[in-house]
Amino acid sequence: TSRAKIFEPSTLIPLLERGDLALVEAEGDQIKQTINFAVIEAPPERVYDMVMAVEQYPDFIRTIAETKILRQRDQQIMYRWKLQVPLITLKGVRMQRGRRPHVIEVRGAKGNFRQSRERWEFFPIDNGKKTLTAFYRTLDVETGGLVIETLSKLEPAFAQALSMASSFVHL
Repeated sequence: TSRAKIFEPSTLIPLLERGDLALVEAEGDQIKQTINFAVIEAPPERVYDMVMAVEQYPDFIRTIAETKILRQRDQQIMYRWKLQVPLITLKGVRMQRGRRPHVIEVRGAKGNFRQSRERWEFFPIDNGKKTLTAFYRTLDVETGGLVIETLSKLEPAFAQALSMASSFVHL
């Protein structure tokens, strides 16, 4: 859920001058969600359009091998994705909806990571020339496939590391 009601996102700007920022929210030993904050050198409308252009993901996200739009209506998209990294191929279907230019929500629907949830929030800064991006993720590693399941059982911190690393890669 959004944290914009708890604190003013622009208060993070001094910290973000040193680089991207991650907030990890946990319940006991389990990550509840990760939130990554970054400044992007483009206005929120442009960032929103790029994140909504799922058919272009393979062009700029190296791990995404393919995407195919299955259904699109207004600012709602259902698409199939395939991720490939050494030794691991994952795929599934995701639902994505947006409210231009400030919010995009994504839900896993089928396949790997089918219970994952993401939320993008875009805040204009520097008179609208830049965007402070908050990227929330709850990664469902239990449906991540045999390799991820095995590694998570061997090392409980693996799921947390994967959630954090994949958030930074996606952002």
